[in-house]
Amino acid sequence: MPVARTIDGATPRNPRLDALRAYLYGFPLRMLVKQPLARNRPVYFCSYPKTGRTWLRFLLSRYLDDVFDLGVDANLTNMFSIIPNLSLHQRRGLANFKLRGDKRAPMLLASHDPFDNSRFAVGTDVLLMVRGAHDVIVSSYFHSTRQRRESERFRGTLSEFIEDPFKGVARFTRYYNGWVEQLANGRSYVTSYERLATDTPSEVTSILEFLELPVDVSAISRAQADASFGAMQSRERDEGITGQKYDRADPESLRMRKGKVGGYRDYLDGREIARIDTLCREQLTPLARRVFDENSLMIGG
Repeated sequence: MPVARTIDGATPRNPRLDALRAYLYGFPLRMLVKQPLARNRPVYFCSYPKTGRTWLRFLLSRYLDDVFDLGVDANLTNMFSIIPNLSLHQRRGLANFKLRGDKRAPMLLASHDPFDNSRFAVGTDVLLMVRGAHDVIVSSYFHSTRQRRESERFRGTLSEFIEDPFKGVARFTRYYNGWVEQLANGRSYVTSYERLATDTPSEVTSILEFLELPVDVSAISRAQADASFGAMQSRERDEGITGQKYDRADPESLRMRKGKVGGYRDYLDGREIARIDTLCREQLTPLARRVFDENSLMIGG
């Protein structure tokens, strides 16, 4: 039986109740994605939390707003109208999708949820985002200790977080083991935070080609400037993010917290780095490890 979880995939819950809720919630989502009247090709935009999805979603939203002249002036609160969450949320979900019925663009559906065939339609195209485990774990720790609601915050140390079966490395490896197995069931593309950070125009071009969207070099450049780390951090401080309440004056609480590849070295000691390597080596499937290796994200030696 799979590990029971709440909607954030973290806290244990009654397995049967969780399975029932997942089925009842997932049914309308699967039907909406399959609905022929939508006419937009559905693509799941999947990423583990703290992998850099907000950055890529904002960048792509600015790009689509520009090239399709949508007039949205995409920001951190309304970008969900261009790239919605795979949910029924009133402000962030499918109901807000501005391009419904517009064949120029796919219906790009963002989700942090682990693969579950009660929620996801098998065979649907997948854009999967990955990032090095060490940076993800550190960022997840700050999210769990500072961004979650007070009653849901993790109270332990970073070392304890690494070992936690519902929030730490085990959750990270479960997520990617599940999604990587689905990549062969339809068209898929794996992008990485590191590749985006190293050569943004080239990687965005590859993503646009996968999504069968027009490639406009000038529009990519404009979107990249709008989505620079400094610009986005300023936006977050000023605008916040729809549905999220946290202390935006605390630099360690921000979604745009560091944006630094390899920033984990400022927080993890050698023993903790080695422990994450060991856990990933033990828990990731060979197929999942291959995906990380192919994206130059060696895990566990």
